[in-house]
Amino acid sequence: SMGMLDEITHLSGRGMSVRIVPANGGIIIGIKDENDPSRSSDLYVISGDQDLGAEIGKIITMYYLKKE
Repeated sequence: SMGMLDEITHLSGRGMSVRIVPANGGIIIGIKDENDPSRSSDLYVISGDQDLGAEIGKIITMYYLKKE
């Protein structure tokens, strides 16, 4: 069976980072593929009247659908 360190190492190689930055009128979301450091972040804008949780969920879902 995998030890804790092996499991963390195995999972860390295929992640993404999400950066949330407040902006005038909304929020900017940056998604970065940690497997491809040379690729720039994909940026998304969520306006202040949209549901933040629902929109972040859609962004992450679309990110993973694009990868397949």
